[in-house]
Amino acid sequence: MMERMKDFIKFLCITVLWVSCATGKGVATDYVEDSMGNFLFVDARFTKIEFVNNVYIYHIKASDWEGVFASKDGCTADKAARAIELNKNYLLILRKEEIDNLRGGKLETTVSLNLVPIWNSEMKSKFFMDCVNVCGRKIYEIKSADVPR
Repeated sequence: MMERMKDFIKFLCITVLWVSCATGKGVATDYVEDSMGNFLFVDARFTKIEFVNNVYIYHIKASDWEGVFASKDGCTADKAARAIELNKNYLLILRKEEIDNLRGGKLETTVSLNLVPIWNSEMKSKFFMDCVNVCGRKIYEIKSADVPR
């Protein structure tokens, strides 16, 4: 299973690199989207990790925005994964079905996992469905040089 995850991460990195080279567009932000718009490669740091009712809640901060995502406990990381350190920058592969309340419109929404509230419309952060390279309190590190800027 972990081998498939590594292959998937490599595939995403190669796809982003190929699309960036093929279109000739440079990226001057702290994130890169994949060609389908489903994933966001972002340089961010973990500001807080909570564990409630078998759910990990990850709070992240990029250069100009904050986000949150969650996952259920039960993921088993192999030896390639490293322990997550708070306030250290990592390249994250976020599943981009995001919900945010930063556009000024009034959105009344609450997102929960295992009956644990993860995000609500009063928060100033963005909600992401998942992070592909995070497993429990461990991360499969990807170097920024692997993603085109």
